[in-house]
Amino acid sequence: GLFIYDQATSSMMHENDEEFPFTAPKYRTYRAFCDSHDNLWLSALWQGCTCIQMSSQRFDSHAPLVNAMREKMVASMAVDKQQRLWISTQGTGIYAYNLTTQHFRHIDTKDIVNINKIKTANTFSNRNNVVFVDSNGDLWVSLTPRGLLQLSIKGEEIELLNYYNLPIAIVL
Repeated sequence: GLFIYDQATSSMMHENDEEFPFTAPKYRTYRAFCDSHDNLWLSALWQGCTCIQMSSQRFDSHAPLVNAMREKMVASMAVDKQQRLWISTQGTGIYAYNLTTQHFRHIDTKDIVNINKIKTANTFSNRNNVVFVDSNGDLWVSLTPRGLLQLSIKGEEIELLNYYNLPIAIVL
């Protein structure tokens, strides 16, 4: 279940508590992420993701993204300085969603691997585990069955900076 920690009272609330600030989704939450706009993003296995605007307690305020991610396994989320929400999935690549303009973009990590002729130890399956944006704005994507991509994102252009052939157990 979902829990919220209230810093003001140093207490925990469960989703079944009367004071819980929103109705929890009916699915089991896999990942949670809070962006700089105070949106709470929740993902579930094969259920996509849901956005909750904490200020208004409204669900699905980013309908284009929520609809596009429906029935996808969202593994990880991170936001960059350009207010793009990066979403990694198990099987369909990564996605960039501009929180301001609501522009949605799919990036097939399989294409990045093939275009750059990266030799992976096993067959690459377009399954991504973790996305992370570093302080330089580079996007890091861990791959299944192994590997780590360091990508430079300039506008709509994506450039592979480095590929590290690491075991999947490496988690950012």
